[in-house]
Amino acid sequence: MIEQLKTLYPSMTQLDQPTDNYITFIVDDSLYGIPKDDLSEESLTLLQTLLPNQVTSEKEQGWIHFLTGQTSEPPGRLEAFRVVALYVQSTFEQSLLENTLEDVLGKKLIFIWQNYNLAIVLEPLELDEAPLQFHEVIDILSNDLEVKLSIFQTETDQAIELLPKLYNWTIHVAEKLLKSIISAC
Repeated sequence: MIEQLKTLYPSMTQLDQPTDNYITFIVDDSLYGIPKDDLSEESLTLLQTLLPNQVTSEKEQGWIHFLTGQTSEPPGRLEAFRVVALYVQSTFEQSLLENTLEDVLGKKLIFIWQNYNLAIVLEPLELDEAPLQFHEVIDILSNDLEVKLSIFQTETDQAIELLPKLYNWTIHVAEKLLKSIISAC
């Protein structure tokens, strides 16, 4: 795949860390990027839809390494957490959705995009903290952002060592479930 992309996009390069002016993605544990300025709008949309594991920050990259078993230690401390899958029906600017959701909910969240339609959101919680009520804002956000959103959320948990398994299970279940919910609407 990498050689084919290099043929189509000669400016594609391997990166040490994500940068905003590149569309970034991970293949075989290596981070690659294509300068956004070198892409037509059509190419950018196609790549955003098809490329795996787009990465936008070092923090996100650290969590991906932990959740996929590349490291045994999480990149940050979580007393408790919940995993939320967020499915977006169409291609959408990820940072706009992230910022809007964090602003509306009043909390920093950890977003790990599987592709441009499915984000796995880690909600960090304190031991005595109640989880956010995502379902109360999803319909409002869908209308305000003019995009269909669906969510799937797990129960609150404290066993950080089980988070990678819960993450993989959530990806497997949520993508199928949320696609079928949006298709039925």
